[in-house]
Amino acid sequence: MVEPYCAEITPDDVHYLEEQIKTCEDIGEYMKVPSLGRHYAEKWAEEDLAAERDSKSSSPVCALSLCVHFYNHRKGSS
Repeated sequence: MVEPYCAEITPDDVHYLEEQIKTCEDIGEYMKVPSLGRHYAEKWAEEDLAAERDSKSSSPVCALSLCVHFYNHRKGSS
């Protein structure tokens, strides 16, 4: 079990190590960071506005007015 740690280094070993170093040199291509797009908060806000417009066009009552109506109804009944 000691032999692998104490064995002589052969030309094949050196060749193998050189090949490993060459493959590691190409890693820079994989480490490139893509350019950033729009911030997620801006994108989500735009999507929320589009959803709000769609819901208003399909239904005359918006969700906020329903919440206010139910809140006032419960407040008055207690």
